[in-house]
Amino acid sequence: VPQDGSHWLSMRPVVEKLGQKGHEVVVLVPSTSLYMKSEEPQNYTVQAYPIPYREEYLGEVLKAFVHAHFIEQSVWNVVLTSYQSTIEISSVFFTNCKSLLQNEELMQYLKESKF
Repeated sequence: VPQDGSHWLSMRPVVEKLGQKGHEVVVLVPSTSLYMKSEEPQNYTVQAYPIPYREEYLGEVLKAFVHAHFIEQSVWNVVLTSYQSTIEISSVFFTNCKSLLQNEELMQYLKESKF
């Protein structure tokens, strides 16, 4: 269950290698994602689940997060913008997890497949 960004970018080669070696791999992907695309060719199964925000919003949140942590600014602004962007990105990830766990159809599929 990857999240968008570096977590998925680091996991993807491992997931692809497992699939190439014949392992059955299922990746749960939120319907709105910047880097995790279900239409890309792959040797693993992608199960998408709906989430309540658009790709534009996700892009804005990730851009604000990067901006807050890597743009030169005063110490006070670093603390404030880092805190605010961390709260917002954490909220997005929480929404992803909540949307997944409340998706009864997908949860049933996972249970039946002994995920």
